[in-house]
Amino acid sequence: MLLVGVLPAIVYGVLALMIPESPQYLIRKGRDDDAARILSRVTGVAETAGTLDEIRASLRIEDKTSYRDLRGPMLGLQPILWVGMAIAAF
Repeated sequence: MLLVGVLPAIVYGVLALMIPESPQYLIRKGRDDDAARILSRVTGVAETAGTLDEIRASLRIEDKTSYRDLRGPMLGLQPILWVGMAIAAF
């Protein structure tokens, strides 16, 4: 019974290696050429300069997250975290 899950896991593992990295991640790392190549491959549009500029603008105005964002009124955590922990427990 344990071996039934092996084949889907192998297929998923092989296919996961083919997933391209996010253009937003690549722009954050300074790999703009790779981001433009992946974006044009995924969208099918050859000209991606406008989209790359939009991604850069969104990265500039994006707030940095911290563990302080998880704090809330219910026993020190946000309610959605309690829901997630309950689902994980069940």
